[in-house]
Amino acid sequence: MSRGLALVVLLGLVGAISAQSYKGCYKRKWGTFRTHETSDDMTNQKCVAVCKKEGLPYAGTYGPKCGCESAEKFERLDKMDDSDCTTSCGGDVTQKCGEGNGRLTVWTTVEGKREMTAEEDVEEERRGLETQSYKGCYKRKWGTFRTQATSDDMTNQKCVDICAKEGLPYAATYETKCGCESAEKFARLSPADESECFSACGGDATQKCGQANGRLSVWTTGNGKREMAEGMEEVKEHLRELIAKLSSAAEE
Repeated sequence: MSRGLALVVLLGLVGAISAQSYKGCYKRKWGTFRTHETSDDMTNQKCVAVCKKEGLPYAGTYGPKCGCESAEKFERLDKMDDSDCTTSCGGDVTQKCGEGNGRLTVWTTVEGKREMTAEEDVEEERRGLETQSYKGCYKRKWGTFRTQATSDDMTNQKCVDICAKEGLPYAATYETKCGCESAEKFARLSPADESECFSACGGDATQKCGQANGRLSVWTTGNGKREMAEGMEEVKEHLRELIAKLSSAAEE
């Protein structure tokens, strides 16, 4: 293969990877997709541009508002049917800009993420559930899941967020407390019956936050998924370096 043709192929590959894509209609959670801009002529493209400048990978419109979010917090949201996002965008009535009842029209913004096929999108969601999912009720052992935070409005999502920032793969709530743990120590714990984790979370009474008698509600934090994303960034950087070298060689 000639240098020129190799350069064209690589540029085409990077171009495909760089495409922005529609993620879907999502249910907004408290503390996510805070408003970055409000405009009567809001469109999804305008919101994507705003969030791209902010360096955040996800853009979400809801009525005239545009919010931006990190991958970590986006993974906490629940996907809804597209029919739940019914508000027309002020700047383009052919587009949908979420809904005022806490529904978001979400797009990716970052270069390095190509548009996925339907089959790949399903696989991506499956991996997301595997990497950030409920593990069950467990018996706590001495020296495991030491308290990282205590809050009267504790929720499992809040604890997952805390432990993800600590770089640990497991988060556990026990009433008002949140503990984080390594995979090695988590493997030492024994599962308990779900009925033994019956304390309602202070921040969301519909959730269960373990129990003070040494019972933990355990979740994974999605750390593995972020590591995969970081690995892709390294691959993209190598591609950029290779393209630069081929371009330089082609000019000589």
